[in-house]
Amino acid sequence: MGTITAAGLYTAPQNLPAQNPVSIQAVSQADNSKSATATVTVTSDIAVSVTPAAADVELGATRQFQASVSGSGNPNRTVTWSAAGVGCAGAACGTVDANGLFTAPPIWPSPPGVTLTAKSVADLSKSASAAVNITSSFMLSVAGP
Repeated sequence: MGTITAAGLYTAPQNLPAQNPVSIQAVSQADNSKSATATVTVTSDIAVSVTPAAADVELGATRQFQASVSGSGNPNRTVTWSAAGVGCAGAACGTVDANGLFTAPPIWPSPPGVTLTAKSVADLSKSASAAVNITSSFMLSVAGP
């Protein structure tokens, strides 16, 4: 749950610890029966953003989205991506890989809106989303006799 130097400098972990606050114990080198404990609460100022914030994507086409994680210190900047929508579930909403590459579904969801969400690995309570409108330029023509 972080590191501490021999001089007593504590560096918080890159991911918010599940057990928070964190206990830090110092043990005397001269007499290891002597020790003291301090409690440190690790806080998060992480913010997540996604670009573009909104985009139209043609059925079956791909579009690259970028997630940015900011915060003081050196937080883990990894995110997990997901795609969801009112008119679709699972792969019917399209797919998004670990790098933010979104592939629209091959069948038009109704309604055609999908939300892409990037969630911080460092602080699971922090995320950002992008609105995706699934479009189609598919034209159906019926030829007469």
